[in-house]
Amino acid sequence: MSEDSRGYRRVKATLSVFYKRISDGEYSKYKRDVEGGADYTDSFDYLMSENNLDSSYGSLNRAFVLIMKSLDAKLNYIIDLLKNVEKQENFRSFKVAESCDLSASGISIRTSDSSLSRDDKLFMVFSLPIASHVEIKTIGSVVTKREDLSEFCYGINFLEINRNHMELLIHYSLFLERSMIKQRMLEE
Repeated sequence: MSEDSRGYRRVKATLSVFYKRISDGEYSKYKRDVEGGADYTDSFDYLMSENNLDSSYGSLNRAFVLIMKSLDAKLNYIIDLLKNVEKQENFRSFKVAESCDLSASGISIRTSDSSLSRDDKLFMVFSLPIASHVEIKTIGSVVTKREDLSEFCYGINFLEINRNHMELLIHYSLFLERSMIKQRMLEE
């Protein structure tokens, strides 16, 4: 993990990223979609990643409530997706890629799609394991393209991202780094 041109530390992370190319005319429509966003702080996984729980009665009670809230939010998300035909149709227009790394200001994706070019604008949707019921929506610009065997790796800088989602990305990056450091210490 090194400092890079994004201004934030990159961390290796494998996530499913749904994306579609957007035109300049569609930019403002998708920008409004990016600006809305769910609160992630009631996620049990997020709370556990901050290690804010202990075995006291109050913490266990809080953990139970957060588990129930997290399950409820995830189920509501799935139910909404199943009921909302427009949302299903919208997802069908997306392509799927896998992330290679991410930071609070950008992401690298790997895909077999060779049609993307530098400066193409993409609307992207993805979720993080610590808040899987929260869709992170962002608009990004392709800044690098590299062919790797039969796949392409694209570096994308975020142009638009909800501030809460940026905070979640920062937290997730630190959580992953902390986990890797702990793992290395255990191996020594």
